[in-house]
Amino acid sequence: MCLINVLFKPYRCKSSQLSIFVILGILITILSGCTQKSPPLERTFRLAWENAPKIADPRYAIDADSQYLGDFIHCSLISFDPQGGSKNRLASEIKWIDSKTLEITLRTSMRFSNQRPVTAEDVKANYEFLRGDPADPTPIKSTFSPLTKIEVLSPEKLRFYFSEPNGDFVSNLSIGILPKEQAEGPKIIDPKKVMGCGDFEVDQWTVSHIQLKRKWDAPQKDVQFIRIELVKDENTRLLKLRNSELDLVQNSLNRDQLKKLQEYKNLKLLKSPGLNTAYLAFQFEDPILKNRKVRQAISYAIDRKKIMDHIFHGWAIPAATILLPASPFYNQKLKWVDYHPEKAKRLLDEAGFPMKGPHQKEPRFALKLKTTTNPTRLIVAHALAEELNQVGIDLQIESMDWGKFKEDVDKGNAQMWNLNWVGFKGPDIYRYAFSSRSIPPHGANRGRFSDPRLDQLLESAKIEVNFERRKKLYDQVQELVDSELPYIFLWHEEQFAVLNSRVNNYEIYMDGRLSSIADVSFSPNQTK
Repeated sequence: MCLINVLFKPYRCKSSQLSIFVILGILITILSGCTQKSPPLERTFRLAWENAPKIADPRYAIDADSQYLGDFIHCSLISFDPQGGSKNRLASEIKWIDSKTLEITLRTSMRFSNQRPVTAEDVKANYEFLRGDPADPTPIKSTFSPLTKIEVLSPEKLRFYFSEPNGDFVSNLSIGILPKEQAEGPKIIDPKKVMGCGDFEVDQWTVSHIQLKRKWDAPQKDVQFIRIELVKDENTRLLKLRNSELDLVQNSLNRDQLKKLQEYKNLKLLKSPGLNTAYLAFQFEDPILKNRKVRQAISYAIDRKKIMDHIFHGWAIPAATILLPASPFYNQKLKWVDYHPEKAKRLLDEAGFPMKGPHQKEPRFALKLKTTTNPTRLIVAHALAEELNQVGIDLQIESMDWGKFKEDVDKGNAQMWNLNWVGFKGPDIYRYAFSSRSIPPHGANRGRFSDPRLDQLLESAKIEVNFERRKKLYDQVQELVDSELPYIFLWHEEQFAVLNSRVNNYEIYMDGRLSSIADVSFSPNQTK
């Protein structure tokens, strides 16, 4: 009776009674807040990521993990199929009215978390933000700088107007849509406040895991929750797979570990071609590396086939360009570089870097290669060091976590680094990676490479809408990059997924995204 008085007429209780009930109330509140009920295992898909996504706000999601996460919680005008081809998602129709006018019709079935339909006004607000101030250095905004005007024709239809033709623009319509009130507001830091129009929303976001829950009533779907464990250590990810504590680890185990998994009956392995290219990059402000003969020598000194066979166990194909051979823009004339250490030595001599010491046994010079702590990248880095040592280059390895690594290469604080381009769709990746206008923070030209011939080709290719003429321009782009070597392209790695045997119908996407999780099914009686 006194508890009621505490809630409604507290002045009637004695102080000792008041204290007891206040303490009890506080304890109940604390316990209810700290004990989050775990979702049923048979409705939860569990996977592990090496790195945490940076943000759930799609306007600022430039890292791959944030984009993969956004694929679940946001809807976008277009999305991609498992083979990397584009398909309409929020948009029901996309058509060019003329070379500078794009008209988009929306589906009427898409809704935000609060059940409000997604309208053309919402789409406009998001792309007005992305268009932004032309002087804004954000890489995403620089992509949309040719967009000059957005006109809403009806709740389901709008038009984009451009200052110039842009043949690659439609492939950039994969950014998630926020409601107008959020799109016009500040960056959303709290992920649980993000109003998405995808099938899932953020349920929990901690330093150890992220949990998503399905927003709409879809009892026919086995997956109602997606739980992403953030596990940096590769051996811990492997152990969790073996113990059936995870349903999926994708592309974050080394190939030696994959061979060991074949003995576990509770696991199965899938592999697929991937939209990725491994490369070795150079800092062009460095006095040694700006010499083209040095870069050519390094390319000849690398035995790509040996590395692919021994480190990737054949799960890779040689790379001649950043594009995969399946791309319609791939230049068939270009071939990957054969291993030729004697030619490498001769080029280094011609560049003015002979072997040193009284008996010409000492290295010509030393270089530092920065890499991440990812075990596979680290193994590759040491293999590169061993091979460059054979031609007289002392390559020193420095590994660091992803955040510090990216900060250093963006600032130009790296002579050389090895990394993978992942998930790119079109040839415009060349402009983003090598244009003089794409030096960070405007893009990803982290090596500060600059060539007026390449800049002109890239700008011409960007505005060309005729496929044949555009293809010829990108052929020239690839040939020039092959000649000047701002990157040494190494190989295209195949993707793999290690799954718990209870998971059915999972499909690997070539760009690395995890969209098929939403539609997998679980075998009965295999939830442990």
